[in-house]
Amino acid sequence: MELFTGALPSLLPKLAALATSEYNLQKGLKGEINILHAELESVQDALEDISKVPTDQLPSGDKIWARSMRELSYDMEDSIDKFMMRCNKVGDADLDKQHKHGSKNAIEDFKIEKGRLIWMWAAEGFIQCKRQGESLLELGESYCNELINRSMIQLVNDEYCRVHDMVLALICYLSSEENFVTILNDTMDHTSPSNTVRRLSLHDCQSIIQDNISKKRVRSVVLFSSGNDPNLDLGSFRVLHVLDLQHCNLSNVHSLKYLGKLIHLRYLGLGITRVKQLPEEIGNLRFLQTLDTSYSKIYKFPPTVFQLKHLRCLHIHAAEVPNGICNLTSLEVLTLMWICNSATIIELGHLTELRVLKIELSRGCTDGLQKSLAESLVDCLQKLKKIQIVDIKVLVDCEGPLDAWQAPRSLSKIKVRSNSWFSARPDWMNPLHLQHLSVLDVYIEELQQEDLEILGRLPALHDLCLSVEYKKLKICPGLVVGASSFPCLIREIAGSISGFELGLANLTSLRSIKVRFPYDSDSKEDKEEAMAVLRYEAEIHPNHPTIWRIF
Repeated sequence: MELFTGALPSLLPKLAALATSEYNLQKGLKGEINILHAELESVQDALEDISKVPTDQLPSGDKIWARSMRELSYDMEDSIDKFMMRCNKVGDADLDKQHKHGSKNAIEDFKIEKGRLIWMWAAEGFIQCKRQGESLLELGESYCNELINRSMIQLVNDEYCRVHDMVLALICYLSSEENFVTILNDTMDHTSPSNTVRRLSLHDCQSIIQDNISKKRVRSVVLFSSGNDPNLDLGSFRVLHVLDLQHCNLSNVHSLKYLGKLIHLRYLGLGITRVKQLPEEIGNLRFLQTLDTSYSKIYKFPPTVFQLKHLRCLHIHAAEVPNGICNLTSLEVLTLMWICNSATIIELGHLTELRVLKIELSRGCTDGLQKSLAESLVDCLQKLKKIQIVDIKVLVDCEGPLDAWQAPRSLSKIKVRSNSWFSARPDWMNPLHLQHLSVLDVYIEELQQEDLEILGRLPALHDLCLSVEYKKLKICPGLVVGASSFPCLIREIAGSISGFELGLANLTSLRSIKVRFPYDSDSKEDKEEAMAVLRYEAEIHPNHPTIWRIF
């Protein structure tokens, strides 16, 4: 729809806000704005009607008019944004509405991270919350699912998708025809027919962008680089909303010079860029929704990051996280590496809008802190009532398991990689409570046949890793997967399973088995016996699942 309506869906609410808010407008101008708003509503209705007519059946005059109106809407929105920023009187409630419309630049025929794509859509306005408390992430997921159901994109796994070569070619063609995106590289130029460039997808083409492109109206820049320094003059991008520099070499201390001037920025991707520090001026990016610094070399974050109240997605790969992360109360996704104190975990409990939490408890903790870390983590998780994905990597021998945690019904994935975090199957880990649980990867110290039967009735579970230490089982070996258990399971990772008759033939969807023997207490004979059982059951299984030995 955006190909026809341009920026009108986000421009109209801004005009309404401009007419009703306390801006210093000339006499009579509010009335003129109301008239313009009504006229543009009529234009939007007409453009939506045009969008329903096949392109080859549209009169040429309608095509020219629609394209002109679309381009005009972008120019009008840019002007309104600049005016509103100079008045500097836009309240927080109005800022939430000021999202822009965008692109699918992240799609060049390779695995695409769904989260990356969703947050780019949100940054340019494809995804707009209409009700208070609505989740951008959940809306984005629903859009992805719709595209998957229509076979427009292909699902690789829970985190990645891709497009077919033919679909990619069609996207590139339509994007060029509609002046939606300009694709540039050193050997091929897919420049749009218009001189006005809104979005740039760059492939190692530093000289082209410097010489041939007017940057004043560019809203999106996505670089696909092999590690070169993009050498961008960031200060010349006046209305930029998306800047994705993933995999670029930003080791030069001046690579992010003028970043603080990109006041309209919603998405900043700095993952795997060798960047060593963020400028203090990042606090100027008051509209920023996504900040990705995963696998960078930033070891200390400036405290100004925690002034960005509209952040929805934050990936931090830093050794030191300053106090203040609790202020980011709009966060829906948080990846936080190397937590080594309870104070940070306590702060996370204030982020009640979180849907995704991935954290790593570091070995840097002192022995006296380890127990408090575990206790603080339970208290934190109890407060996150909307959490859907929990991924915890524990690099310390924390005492005290997660037994006290009562997981919410919204939980869809849980991974806890540690040696002793569930002493037994918790009561909430059952099919009546967890209707949406699809991934379960945990250590359970005591597991009985009844527990396996209950887990086997989880209706959505398709990925299972149960780590069980053989010598700590409090019953005799003999766990068996019963008929009709685990109806959706496609992957299983078995732990120390010597002597078990597994009954894998009952897992009708099974495609692969990964086997890990993490404990030295298992003898070589026990391991060989277990592998023999698995090979036999894989051989008689109708799907002949592949067995992978993990060392």
